[in-house]
Amino acid sequence: MYIYNTVVYKAKPFKYYLTVCLFSFYFLFFGSNILSLTPLAKIYTIGLYLYIVGLVLFGGVYYLDRVVNKKSLTLIDVLVIWMCITPIYPAIMANQVFGQSLFKGILTVEKTNITLMSSCFIYYLIRNGSLRMEEYNRAMLILCWLSLVMYIYLMNTINPAAYQDTGLVGYNPSKGGWVFRFSPLPIVYGISFYFLEFIFFKKKWSLLLFTGLFGYIVFIDKSRITIVETFGVLMLYMLYALPILKTLGRLLYLAIFFGIMLYIVWLIKPELLEIVTGMLQNFFLAILGVDTGEGSADVRWIEMAKVWDFFDKYPGTMITGVGQLNKEFMEREMGELYLSDIGIVGIFFVYGVIGTALQYLYFAFGTWLAWGNKSFKNDLFFHAAKLGLLNMFVDSFFTGGFVWVPTSLVNILLILRYFQVEDRKIEAAKKLATETNANA
Repeated sequence: MYIYNTVVYKAKPFKYYLTVCLFSFYFLFFGSNILSLTPLAKIYTIGLYLYIVGLVLFGGVYYLDRVVNKKSLTLIDVLVIWMCITPIYPAIMANQVFGQSLFKGILTVEKTNITLMSSCFIYYLIRNGSLRMEEYNRAMLILCWLSLVMYIYLMNTINPAAYQDTGLVGYNPSKGGWVFRFSPLPIVYGISFYFLEFIFFKKKWSLLLFTGLFGYIVFIDKSRITIVETFGVLMLYMLYALPILKTLGRLLYLAIFFGIMLYIVWLIKPELLEIVTGMLQNFFLAILGVDTGEGSADVRWIEMAKVWDFFDKYPGTMITGVGQLNKEFMEREMGELYLSDIGIVGIFFVYGVIGTALQYLYFAFGTWLAWGNKSFKNDLFFHAAKLGLLNMFVDSFFTGGFVWVPTSLVNILLILRYFQVEDRKIEAAKKLATETNANA
């Protein structure tokens, strides 16, 4: 039987609602750049700079307290320090290979790592009981629905071509030209949680919400990578988590709901089915190396060819990597090459074989955190964290996302670490109770 977290509130106090509201705002304001496209853009920009300054100050005070007063660091503290230090290596390699200044290299790789301090902040709040898993999850679900509403609103009210010089949009002929590149992470979180709620508790309402959110990424966002990897990961996890007969039963429900969704789309806009079918067909053909004639699908092979050609000219860089270049140096040395387009090949390009292998040790670390947990093996939030880890692992082969923006991975690891620590406390208490009763 699957249960919710053992620290779920039986009755929701005012503190629960206050914490959920505060963290919903926190995740929306500082966990996404969506507000930069709204009338709140100026306030968002000022707030973001203040937030970064606040994170740096918090990090300094926090680590000073841990080292000087407590004379110890948590495992997550060490992980964050390590993840902030290791990207200096690609800055050095970029200097050695291309002559990019160390300052530019460090600025390129560390500007996203500053937000890792937020992981220390969240873990600190979870450890001292100020933030519970239930509150964290509810805030993330609110972020999911707020993001959904804002994404759809902005898609229908703002011309993305106006932002073509930023990283907020991309050009995709199969989607009609310039399109926004909104982060799918909040939506994928909602999809994953409602999916788990359905397969474990058989809640029809959760299945309906899951179908609605999945319909968004299929028919509105139309991100092929997100569609394929999310669906594949969910199916794999269901096979892992449920007996075969229950899996077949859940698949029947999913087939019925998906069938209804497709029928509704066919009634309202039948050409949309043809567009999505064609996009997915080109996606799989592109993976097989077939020329599809669609620029957005074929360009990834062109970008990968640039990387392999560079490795052919300078074989030693395959081992060491070439480092991470800023936009100016990348365009000058490699032309149009977007590392997130080529996934694990992009990681190879930056870190080389050895560095890439070391990067993937984070997933081995996450597996160790989740392995053998007895007290929370049937806990919904624990399963959500494990599913998130699997999703990040699969996504890394397509986008390399955990390397370019590591905060999401660290947030998953800190949740798994929380459950590991709590499990050890519970098991130690059980062992002590058993020994006491045996000696009585």
